[in-house]
Amino acid sequence: MKEKRTTLGIGLAALLLAVVFLAPSVGLASRSAEPVPALSPQTWVFTGYVYAGREPDTSAPLPGVAVALYGSDNAEFWGDLLGNDITDETGTYILGTEEVY
Repeated sequence: MKEKRTTLGIGLAALLLAVVFLAPSVGLASRSAEPVPALSPQTWVFTGYVYAGREPDTSAPLPGVAVALYGSDNAEFWGDLLGNDITDETGTYILGTEEVY
């Protein structure tokens, strides 16, 4: 019985050594010195138009209107100013942020 355990122990040790030495060459393990690139954050973009008059009338765009984007996890509080823009000659604004609320 003791001889059987010794043979089993030697076999397991040989298998472990084979995995340790062969794994990098067959792609099972990698020791790259290159850093893993960080994922870029998600950018949220909000666009729209400002018009004079009531919806759906889009005949009078308003240029020069200040538009602001706030972020908060509380409906009763505006929160942090995340971005602002001034509408162009077509009444268009574009706001972007990487913040998440």
